[in-house]
Amino acid sequence: MNIDNEYTLMCKEASEIQSLRTLWEPGDVVANSHEKRLGLPIMMAEYADRSPEEIWLPRQEDLQEMVKKYSISMAELTGDFFDFTRKPYPFSDNAPLVFRLKNLSMDKIWIMFVMKKNYGKVWGGEGWVKCEC
Repeated sequence: MNIDNEYTLMCKEASEIQSLRTLWEPGDVVANSHEKRLGLPIMMAEYADRSPEEIWLPRQEDLQEMVKKYSISMAELTGDFFDFTRKPYPFSDNAPLVFRLKNLSMDKIWIMFVMKKNYGKVWGGEGWVKCEC
């Protein structure tokens, strides 16, 4: 998992995703929102109640599970993801997503894909924006 401040902010601002975790599970990665730089992530080792200042940083497998329910098959999901990385991303120039964003990690690509496919939102740099694109 490649965690940086932008990924932490993307997770923090994804209220739809944050609402999916009310209780921490073993292996969850969490950051503290009260820290100046959004806090260093920690791995949760056991079940625990979630406090309001904690931010869930979903791993790729968590994000993939979120989007599976909207796909008929794994082949469809794979095709949708491949197409997503090749199309222009809103609020950017016309180059494919993978060539435009700096410090792009698979975690960022996956959360962007989940938010677009499941909730019709795109990352605007500081928050998620509803988009009909």
